[in-house]
Amino acid sequence: MSSEKRGTIGSFALLGMTVAAVFGIKNIINNNAAIGLAAAPSFFFATLLYFVPYTLVTAEFVGLNKDSESGVYAWVKTSMGGRWAFLTAFSYWFVNLFFFASVLPNVIIYASYVFFGANAELSQLWITIIEIASLLSPRGFRPRALSGSAPFPPSVRPRLSA
Repeated sequence: MSSEKRGTIGSFALLGMTVAAVFGIKNIINNNAAIGLAAAPSFFFATLLYFVPYTLVTAEFVGLNKDSESGVYAWVKTSMGGRWAFLTAFSYWFVNLFFFASVLPNVIIYASYVFFGANAELSQLWITIIEIASLLSPRGFRPRALSGSAPFPPSVRPRLSA
């Protein structure tokens, strides 16, 4: 750990992050849309059977590794060994593959409910625009590069601020 004094996460902040990670707005919206207020008991049982043990396990890992700056791999390696640490890190990576693949469709569906009041289907044009934007995003979007290569003389070249 570095020599400078770093801030620590308090109990309330840890509780808030755990609630956000376990319950999530997406789960609450989907469950309430599907079954209404009948979803409340399921959240209560999820709290007792999953949320409370999850919080205790996380607090235990943090307590064992209070001088470490590493993540989940180091936490599990300290308490259970390298084999379980690898399995944990691989499982975390594998689950995130499916999570990040589902983010864009959910954002589009929720945005359509916000703007149109219903799940509006996208036309082929919008799907193509989203695909092109997703291909450009890993390289970084630089508007000056586009305007600098445009076939216009400098006096009529569009000015795009970065």
